[in-house]
Amino acid sequence: MIVKYSEYIHSEKWGERRLAKIEQAHFRCEKCGEKHNLSVHHKTYDRLGNERTDDLIVLCSSCHWVADEYRKGNTKLMDKFYEELHPKSIRQQRLETKRPRQTSKKWNKNHHNKKS
Repeated sequence: MIVKYSEYIHSEKWGERRLAKIEQAHFRCEKCGEKHNLSVHHKTYDRLGNERTDDLIVLCSSCHWVADEYRKGNTKLMDKFYEELHPKSIRQQRLETKRPRQTSKKWNKNHHNKKS
């Protein structure tokens, strides 16, 4: 059975499959960790309408553009573009801006000193 892409993408079946994949990715881009402007990208159209989970990837709009350009064969400077766009994951950037984790020994020491 041949499935027409435009009909399938607007179908309830795709809507359910898309949401399931986004939930599986914890509502984040699987390349950079972004939480906004997410879409589900087909890595292959071989099983369109009967995709396996690994046929799909959740991407933000920027990473999706890169994936589409790569599929079109536009590989020139793609690695450079991707590195400049997302030098570090969003999660990594957040971790680096937070204070170091306080250990229980430090916490106990700080709170015992305040009581005295």
